[in-house]
Amino acid sequence: MRHAIIANILYTLVALAPLTALPACQNPRDQALTSVQSQLATRNAARQRSMDLLHKAQQAGEASQPQQARQCLRQAVQEDDRNASAWMALGALEYQQDNYYQAAEAFHRAARLEPTRHEPHFNLGIVLESAGLYPKAAGEYETALKLTPDQLETMEHLARCYIKTHTNLPKAQRLLDQAASREIRPQWVRWIQQQQKAQRGPGSDADGAGGGKGEGHGGDLSTQSSNTTAKQSACEMEKER
Repeated sequence: MRHAIIANILYTLVALAPLTALPACQNPRDQALTSVQSQLATRNAARQRSMDLLHKAQQAGEASQPQQARQCLRQAVQEDDRNASAWMALGALEYQQDNYYQAAEAFHRAARLEPTRHEPHFNLGIVLESAGLYPKAAGEYETALKLTPDQLETMEHLARCYIKTHTNLPKAQRLLDQAASREIRPQWVRWIQQQQKAQRGPGSDADGAGGGKGEGHGGDLSTQSSNTTAKQSACEMEKER
């Protein structure tokens, strides 16, 4: 009798087992929805951590702590490798430290993430130009100019790369003429006037602006333009995201 009762209990448990398990099961559609929701939550959390680190990096930069800023920015892009603002800020910081390879890589990543923005291409051009890679820099400036045709600094740097490589000189002259009507910064005004005169006069120096950092007025302006643009671009991107 006792064995019969135990057997009946076991039978009942086995029979009920599928019934009690059914509510815990999900159909494939519900499982997919739950998975997507979980992934989105994880993604949003990582994005928020990345933005928090970007803010910390900006504070460190304002406090003249570049190493701490770099550490925060590298962590920011690790948390969210689609944070274009963080890549832009990292590129600007690396450029300030003369780390051209790292700066170029950061701006390249930003350009891939923001294909319709001219700032990543312009800043990448600045890095390549500072490294003396004028043809590649010109390619980035050309892309930037297509995205924003009236961008004054892009016109000037592209013209300078053409002059440095002695290519597309007619286009360089047109760019100089356009820039001359709008430029008010004394150093650039003088440089444009010198280049216009050189382009029209035989035997003159056609690339007096210099190339990399610290080489004449043009090199100094490249540095200032890149740092300012990189920081402003990062802020602008952050506001629009």
